[in-house]
Amino acid sequence: SPEGEMGSGEPTIVGLWVHYDHRRDGVGQALLEAAIRRMIERGLTPVRLDVMSEKIGRIVERLPQELRAQVVAHSSITLDSLLDS
Repeated sequence: SPEGEMGSGEPTIVGLWVHYDHRRDGVGQALLEAAIRRMIERGLTPVRLDVMSEKIGRIVERLPQELRAQVVAHSSITLDSLLDS
């Protein structure tokens, strides 16, 4: 969402979904990286991500540093739940 959810003005990646047959194959990581790179190319930074699961939290943690520097992650999960996974 280039203008953010509900016109917030914060460029946002609203969702990421990978078909069950392709999960745990690195597809989600590749999709998220490609989406962030595209937003950077379009000047839509910082990129807001609402992290709503431990799986997405781990993907965000594995982003290359140059991409993580362009991301503002808002987490609805706790650090403890990430560490316990």
